[in-house]
Formats: sequence, structure tokens, C-alpha cells
Amino acid sequence: MGYGPELLVGANCTDDMGGSEANATSGWAGSHSLDVIESSFSSPYQGTYCLRLVDGSGAYANRSVSISATGTYKFSIWAKYGSGLGSWEIILDDASVGTVSSTTSSWSEFTLTAELTAGNRIISLCSREDGTAEVFFDAASLREVTAGFIPAWAYASTTTL
Repeated sequence: MGYGPELLVGANCTDDMGGSEANATSGWAGSHSLDVIESSFSSPYQGTYCLRLVDGSGAYANRSVSISATGTYKFSIWAKYGSGLGSWEIILDDASVGTVSSTTSSWSEFTLTAELTAGNRIISLCSREDGTAEVFFDAASLREVTAGFIPAWAYASTTTL
């Protein structure tokens, strides 16, 4: 199995996989009830920055990504719980990728492989309770799953000597 090019390549704090990490939250849009959405240099999973979110009341942060071809895609993101009360759910379109709660005290990878149709897809980081949970996200990745490359030497052959 192989993978196509990285699709999350905006210059922001979660895109270190695409080689374009920056001290910014560009591409991420937070709800009005989100207390904090910021780039943080406090112990990122990879690179220099990560995304820090603090819940307000039913808060969320969304990001749109354009898919040019229908196919199978693998989404992954690393997350850890900081402090406070409550939990956060990671969603790709309507599919749950996982929940970040107080049991996720160290960096953990959340992944989902799904069939996606061409068009704009939404990545959502959603607070599940009205709380004060602080969470960190980093190293987000979205890539098409491809058949991969099989070298010529891997094919069986018969030779008579």
C-alpha cells in the first residue's frame, strides 16, 4: 500500500507533515464560544508548534480541505489532553475519528481510513461537554491511499537453464 501527496499543506501549526509548519492557526476557524484557539510552542508532538484549544461552551474548530478525486483516504492527527474538564471529539465529515479526554494525557495518534468523494471535506475538533478542557493537536495528515508500487523483481518468473 502506498500514499499520495500530503493534502494538508497550509502554513499553520498543525501542518508539519506537509513541511509547511508555521506559528499560525491559518485554515482553522473557531466557533464564537471557543475560549482559546492558538498556536502553541508548549511541548508539540513534532516540529516547533501545535494547535491549542480551550473549550468555552460547546466550542469547535473546523478546517476545510479540498479533495480532487473520489477515493480512499487516510486521515491522522496527534492529540493530547492538557487540563480542565470535558472531552473533545475529532470528526472527518460525519465520521468520528476518536475522542480526546483526560485519559489521553500523552500524545496519541488518531486515524481514520475512509472513502471520500471529490469536493470540500471538513475536519472538526468538537467539544463534547460544556467544560474547560484544554487540548493540543499536531501533525495532521490527509493522504490518498494508493495501490503502491511493486518492483519488477517481485514478480515470479520461471527460467530453464
